[in-house]
Amino acid sequence: MSENNDFIQLPPLKKDTPADVVAFMWEYMKVPENSREKVKNLLKDANENGVKLSHQAPTLYDVVPKEEITEFEELMRKTIADIVSEASSIACWVYVQKYVKQKTLDEMLQELPGAGQDFVYSDEEISPIGNKITIYSGDGLGDTEVVLKPISVKEENAYEPTYLTPGMPVEMDVEKGAWFKVGINMQNNTDTDKIVYVEIEGVEVRIE
Repeated sequence: MSENNDFIQLPPLKKDTPADVVAFMWEYMKVPENSREKVKNLLKDANENGVKLSHQAPTLYDVVPKEEITEFEELMRKTIADIVSEASSIACWVYVQKYVKQKTLDEMLQELPGAGQDFVYSDEEISPIGNKITIYSGDGLGDTEVVLKPISVKEENAYEPTYLTPGMPVEMDVEKGAWFKVGINMQNNTDTDKIVYVEIEGVEVRIE
């Protein structure tokens, strides 16, 4: 590596190269070129001639059991795999929408599930006394979307957001006896709390 070069690049490495070895090589490459030989010789002496390096093991904490490290390693592998999978899915979706379907950013945001939605939920919980409920727009609430959030249910149903406008109540099919919270798509760009209401027919109410 040239001293005038701001970039470094490691040579191709085997897949099973330990991360700490890679990290050490990275740090080694950042050492000034005229000092690398000293570092290399010191390590060579430590490995070939049994020279002890001036390193004192920390005593401020206990050694972590191997079992705990193994569990943590497996957890991190799964977490990273999930992150990579999710990122790959998003990347593929963006590629198709932008380069195949030629959509604009605004169009993509409109179609992305959950994009732009900011639902807030009631403190109270409701339980339908029948298989249908009717929801009315209350004081302080304009055109919005309303959705039910399952709290205690027996049936696994997807409750999709429904458009709600003043003067036009909506009727929803629900699970009798289940418990839900009511959410509305609400955005508040001020520093003041905003209170709005919905009215619901055909339910029992309890405080969380």
